[in-house]
Amino acid sequence: MLAFHNDANLKQQALEKLKLWSQGSDVLQHYFHHLQEGKSSAIGCLTQSNEIEEIAEQYGIPLQLAGMQHHIYHNAKLEYAVTFAHKFFESIPVGVDLDPIWKKYFLWVLVEDEYCLLSRLEHIDLAKHCIEKAANTIRTSLSEDIPEQKLEGIILDLQMTVRNIGYAADAGEIEPPLAGFLVARAQWAVSALLRPQFAKLVLPETGSQKLWEWLGEYLLELVKKA
Repeated sequence: MLAFHNDANLKQQALEKLKLWSQGSDVLQHYFHHLQEGKSSAIGCLTQSNEIEEIAEQYGIPLQLAGMQHHIYHNAKLEYAVTFAHKFFESIPVGVDLDPIWKKYFLWVLVEDEYCLLSRLEHIDLAKHCIEKAANTIRTSLSEDIPEQKLEGIILDLQMTVRNIGYAADAGEIEPPLAGFLVARAQWAVSALLRPQFAKLVLPETGSQKLWEWLGEYLLELVKKA
């Protein structure tokens, strides 16, 4: 799948839609498109739909990446969210394959950043194993296709590890108490290889404005380099 289906005119049309949308009072953050009110999120503005699959079909944006973009957009303050949405689509080079971008972003969240998930949980052996296995699977997927049956097995193995960590946390045997929930993000990251709707679950569900801007700016940085 190539961004904007390798059509520069399609990108220009998208940016013109976003410009009109951002200058009006039709901006929504909490869902894609409100048919009765005519209001939309950035993705809803481009697709006139509440189906995120439409962004892939119409503009060549992987569902995983679109889900991450919308999650940041949804949680950031409105002013930053609108600017971020426009910059996101503006930054995408026409005709590139964006599939590696969301994978690289997950690697950053899981194991590469100073405040990554591994840095928080590496003192728990099971958690470290789970996060590293997820990261290695995603790295492999950047250079080769992993058979679906093998991916299903990896996801199942990660899911069982997550459950064991959760049980141990509930029993007070390991810290932090939310370790099971946190490490589930590694499982969801791998699940996104087969089930794109899991992609957004790897990112936090709440946070400060500074957090969302930090997450947004790194995503923009990766997209520009695509």
